[in-house]
Amino acid sequence: MTKAEARPFYLSERINLHEDTRQACTQVMLEKFKQMKWDKPIHTVHLYRPILSKKEIDPHPFLDHLKTLFPNLIKVVPRMSSLQNLEHIIWEETTPFSTNDWGIAEPLEGTSIPPEDIDLVFVPCLIFDQGGTRVGYGKGFYDRFLSACRTDVIKVGLCLFDAISPLEDATDFDIPLSIGITPSQLYEFV
Repeated sequence: MTKAEARPFYLSERINLHEDTRQACTQVMLEKFKQMKWDKPIHTVHLYRPILSKKEIDPHPFLDHLKTLFPNLIKVVPRMSSLQNLEHIIWEETTPFSTNDWGIAEPLEGTSIPPEDIDLVFVPCLIFDQGGTRVGYGKGFYDRFLSACRTDVIKVGLCLFDAISPLEDATDFDIPLSIGITPSQLYEFV
């Protein structure tokens, strides 16, 4: 399967999944996440704001769990820059948000931090393969961002479907996940 074939198929599958099923799957995934052991402290976490129309998994409950383990956690959210890259803005309680043209709530203002300061990234994905290569929406925002992160950054993909066979068109530009969580399995990629 190619990314171009996987993208519309898994987006449709996710959108058409009954809401009760989606919520139950997310809860099972959260329980798997809570079982994880952390070798080093997490100081800064990047999380995406879910696109509601595309039924993306909300990473906030996963973040809430991390905050119980690492109370001084700094949370960062993306904002698209004019150069088709992401800026990483510290999310304070008073941070104002506005919805952009893609239906993503972005911070209007705030302190930006460099990618190399981030310890863990919740990466949006439609599906990932058995090697951790993810399929997003095809614009490359997260691959460009992840390539600028430290090599030890933890990249977590939350997906409602199990890993598929290796994507036929994966390239060196694709930055693989470190961890993939589905309702049936927790995948750890090298």
